[in-house]
Amino acid sequence: MIFIGSGSLLRHALLIAEQSSIKIDLVCAERDNGLVQFCHRSNFSVISTNNVNDDLLVGLKKSSDGIAIMVNSSSIIRDELLTTSVAFFNIHNGLVQKYRGLADVCVFASICKIENEYGSTLQRLLPRHQVDAGPTLDQRSFKVEMDDDFETVFSNSIDNYKNQLESTLPKLSSFVESGGKYLHGTETYSYRHVTALIGNAPEDRRSLACSLGRYSGLLPRLSSLTGNSRKQSQ
Repeated sequence: MIFIGSGSLLRHALLIAEQSSIKIDLVCAERDNGLVQFCHRSNFSVISTNNVNDDLLVGLKKSSDGIAIMVNSSSIIRDELLTTSVAFFNIHNGLVQKYRGLADVCVFASICKIENEYGSTLQRLLPRHQVDAGPTLDQRSFKVEMDDDFETVFSNSIDNYKNQLESTLPKLSSFVESGGKYLHGTETYSYRHVTALIGNAPEDRRSLACSLGRYSGLLPRLSSLTGNSRKQSQ
């Protein structure tokens, strides 16, 4: 299996793969030197890349099971890769029928919009599809309380994501022939949506959404945008 992405979530996926006796053919680390070092220590074949589409095409030859999965990845895979014999999957931190796009902005939007549920989605990536708009194969969700702030919901979303990894990764090959369902919504959230989300949210939701807590330093772009919006509203 080929793994694409970065951060602690991808490390978690690699540990699950090891525990499940899944052969790790290649790790494609996106701008993550710490992940590269982790792979070297673990004797995983790894490439460090700033452009997955250019660097992975040759790496696909290493695939032993014809499967690649994106975990915490910021890349948009081109059709050149999606039309190969390798099946690409992605786990998105969001329920795609409502929240497609950047994970932190999706969580932020869900709080602004007073959702009582959030979750993650396993999708198959197919040619000529928009971001997070492939067939849905598995979803996991959790309850969101009315007074949950961003820090709480984002933390719970990470735990939920890990649970989905643990349950679906060992049986990913069974999804290759599955058709899935097209559940994706029309909006794809990015940082350009943040100011409008804040402006349209009720005051109490705005406060909860902007309470990033320990993620302020880990999500600098969102932290900057929420800070600027608060200053403008004062």
